[in-house]
Amino acid sequence: MTASETRGTAAAVPTVAYVLSLIAGVLIVLNGLLLIAAGATLGIALFDGGAAFGIVGVILGAGMVYAATRIDARPAEHVGWGAAIIIVSTVSLVLVGGGFILGFILGLVGGIMAIAWRP
Repeated sequence: MTASETRGTAAAVPTVAYVLSLIAGVLIVLNGLLLIAAGATLGIALFDGGAAFGIVGVILGAGMVYAATRIDARPAEHVGWGAAIIIVSTVSLVLVGGGFILGFILGLVGGIMAIAWRP
């Protein structure tokens, strides 16, 4: 049974994990865009590398959004995509502030829920 055939049932897709991971990815992208703007406009020592870290944040956030859409589109691969979300969340926390910390927390919870999800 494919994902498109099981879309009619709520238990066929890890919806909560998908939504939490998607929100986390958006927050990380926003955090990256803020770092880019701060690095480009302020130009002070604190934000010298802000633009470079901001680009990394946008890439990490986009990767998390992609992983979240894969959880929704291919629920059978939930463990791998959940692990990817946890890894991206942790890396984003270290490099770009984790999407205002809230993105990290939502990504971590979403990734754990994706791994633990059972149809």
